[in-house]
Amino acid sequence: MAIKISEMTPDSSIGGGELIPVSDAGSPKSVTVTGIKAFVVDQIEAIAAGTAVTGADSVYILQGGVLKPVDIDLVAQHAIDTVWGKAADASPAGTDKIAIKDTGTTENTVTLAVLATYIQTAIRAAVIDPTTLSAAGATSTADLFIIGQSGVAKKITLQAVNDAIYAGLAAHVTGLTAATSANDADEFYAVTSAGARKVTLAQMKTTLGVSAGAIAPASMTENYVPQWSATSKTLKDGKAIVSTIAAVGATGTSLVDETAVRTAIYGTGTKTTPVAADIMTVQDSADSGAVKRSTLLQLWDGYFLAKATAAIAGANALYDVMWIPAGAMIPSFIGGAIPAILEADTNDASHDVLDFTDELSDTFVEFNIAMPEAWDLGTIKAKVYWIPEDGESSADQWVRFTLSGRSFKDGEALDAANGTARNIDDQALADDGYIHVTAASPAVTVAGTPAIGSMVHLKLSRVFDFAGSGGTALAGNARVLGVLIQYKKTLTAITEW
Repeated sequence: MAIKISEMTPDSSIGGGELIPVSDAGSPKSVTVTGIKAFVVDQIEAIAAGTAVTGADSVYILQGGVLKPVDIDLVAQHAIDTVWGKAADASPAGTDKIAIKDTGTTENTVTLAVLATYIQTAIRAAVIDPTTLSAAGATSTADLFIIGQSGVAKKITLQAVNDAIYAGLAAHVTGLTAATSANDADEFYAVTSAGARKVTLAQMKTTLGVSAGAIAPASMTENYVPQWSATSKTLKDGKAIVSTIAAVGATGTSLVDETAVRTAIYGTGTKTTPVAADIMTVQDSADSGAVKRSTLLQLWDGYFLAKATAAIAGANALYDVMWIPAGAMIPSFIGGAIPAILEADTNDASHDVLDFTDELSDTFVEFNIAMPEAWDLGTIKAKVYWIPEDGESSADQWVRFTLSGRSFKDGEALDAANGTARNIDDQALADDGYIHVTAASPAVTVAGTPAIGSMVHLKLSRVFDFAGSGGTALAGNARVLGVLIQYKKTLTAITEW
């Protein structure tokens, strides 16, 4: 009898007693679902056990109801991540346990108390027992010691130990009963070339050459400083203490006090009208710092005048710039550039430009500027801001601009020639969508007779066939956005109008 499985009703609740047709050595038979299950389990259990497991070995897991193989490494990593993912124990107790593996292959647990005891014993054996340590070389104040402070192990530097010893010694000495008299047998602490030693008062007197019973002079002159006599080995009257300083060149026969020194440095008053002959004290850096005198006139002529002159000269070297946009320029009557509007499509930004063409002749624009009254009337320089026409440039293409100018003042005829044009060369970038800024032009001489308040007429042109050094001339228009003019300023005062 044929069985058409596709037309049979699906069994949604399998209990294990259901029958499944099978062929047993060619004989038709049936087997229960439970029998198949038992057979599969028996076959799995009969598989030989693994003897050396590696991370590449796999086990089967049930994932979302589906039996899948997985590397043992992944299972181990999952177990590790699960352990480390547990919340941290903020206050561990001595009875808490952690897992360890002994020197063999046995996994055990150990309490924190036992582990702490083991670590403390090891530290004592390796550090606290000095017989196991290597000898220290030269010590420094930053070297560390271990101390027990209120039952807690802490570190302390050699400097802190020294400070504590000296502080204790100072407190001890301060607390001693004061001696009312001294004798030759009294002893002092001394640091000698041979190390720490004791020395008696008699030894100190012998070393200093003091004879027995050496004392201060029987009578002393008031306000005199005692001096040691190398001949008699006693004290004698020395130099007097005075409150005034002797004149320059006088022989010194006294010692000046603090009042005299203060008066010499700060003076006795303020002079409101100094004159050239007044004297100041200076330290001569060219003579090993020797203190010398100098008049105000010498200081002015030798130092301040030179500094002031240099400062004025430096200020005269200041420069300023002015921006001339394309919209402020006009095309020349003959060969004029073409005014246009450049739009940056993505951000809808529009710019005035002047298109200098690549036709068979040069292209020109002109503009007038009234130079600032701070202009020094000298040469000027310029940088041209431009952009190649879309799709027309490559890195081996060149463009040459030229700039010339002439000044005009009240009463001068406008029909006059500009000065010599100076070249401003620039190499195109590979991407023509970027703004180009030329290097500064050579100095442009403004023709005519420039004067304060002059109007300067400037002419900018493009040399259509300039190809640079081994390159080619720019194909397409050079679109000028504007020109930046730099001029030198003067310190001449500007008169109010």
